[in-house]
Amino acid sequence: MRFFTADSSNAKESSDAGERRLWCAVLALAIEDLSSGNYRAVLARSWIASREAEPGSFLWICEELGLDPEAIRRRVISPAHAFGPHSSPAGRLSRSNRLARSP
Repeated sequence: MRFFTADSSNAKESSDAGERRLWCAVLALAIEDLSSGNYRAVLARSWIASREAEPGSFLWICEELGLDPEAIRRRVISPAHAFGPHSSPAGRLSRSNRLARSP
């Protein structure tokens, strides 16, 4: 039984998929934190509004995922009443196909 293959492209693809899932989770958690109504919301808002582009920053993650950071900011950093009683910024992000950049 073989557990590993000599084909390194499969390992690279698997690693890339894992990294994408990680950065998606980081972004989703920040958006979820916006609705927490506590200090986590303040931190999330600050992180999303930041103009830093270093690894792990909001801008960097958007670049890695092929997302438009300004479109996300417009959708998630807005008055709470814009989302309605049964909606959250995270839910709106996950339902929106307009946030991905056009090729």
